[in-house]
Amino acid sequence: MPKSPFETLSLDLEDACNFLWSFTTGKRGFAPRDGVAGIKRVSDLCDRMKEQFSSGPNAANAATALTSAEKCIKAAREHLAVLKGKD
Repeated sequence: MPKSPFETLSLDLEDACNFLWSFTTGKRGFAPRDGVAGIKRVSDLCDRMKEQFSSGPNAANAATALTSAEKCIKAAREHLAVLKGKD
């Protein structure tokens, strides 16, 4: 059975956040450029979710996913700032 557009976007956002958390937690093999790219990817997906699901039957679930994603972005930006300070 095909996934709904909301499910597809939610899974994409979850995948992007997992990638970004890997960077943020210092997982081996992740560089600052990965963090920047991850932030962009999560931000773009958040924009799409806001645009497509700010109202309707999936609005509450979208709001929850967006809150989580925004925390992920904030943590990654803070980690980038720490890394920048080490230079």
